[in-house]
Amino acid sequence: MERTCYGVADLKRVSRAVLAGQVFGVNPATVSRWVSEGMPRNEDGTFNVLECVEWALEQARTEAAGTAHQETEESKKWLAQYRKERALLARIDRETKEGTLLPRDKVTAAWRNRYSHFRRHLLLWSKRLPGRLMGLDEREAGRVLDDEVRFLLGLLARPGKFTPAPESDKEDTREKCGLADSTFSKPSSRRSSRR
Repeated sequence: MERTCYGVADLKRVSRAVLAGQVFGVNPATVSRWVSEGMPRNEDGTFNVLECVEWALEQARTEAAGTAHQETEESKKWLAQYRKERALLARIDRETKEGTLLPRDKVTAAWRNRYSHFRRHLLLWSKRLPGRLMGLDEREAGRVLDDEVRFLLGLLARPGKFTPAPESDKEDTREKCGLADSTFSKPSSRRSSRR
């Protein structure tokens, strides 16, 4: 569509088709709808372009303000959730830098290693205990089994990088696990011959 240049006086009286096509770039039916919504027009049915543009801008501002208000109300919970997540990420970052956040993969590997030792020693009982228990009376056999159990419990309860024992419990834990000398040696092989 060819555009025509108008003078200021010409802008006070334009037809619906010119207003629709050359000013707003919409079809004439849209201009008719805007008239029903309150767009100003002259008594002779023509339009003052400046008044119509001003009206359209006001409508856009009103619509934008209403939409912005609705978005703010609707987005409050999302904004709060976003802030909460950002705070969590900041805390994780800070704790990682401070070294207080435990890396999951390293903790998992450390416990897997600990349980592997426990399992290996438990499975060795079938090979170790028969020879150690042969020829012992009930009391001596009980001590050997007690040593073995305490050793296994010591494998699980020993302090490590991710399982530090509290200062007050260190000695108590070592004593309960038969590790008062703070070493994690294998149980002694106490054997006495049966007379």
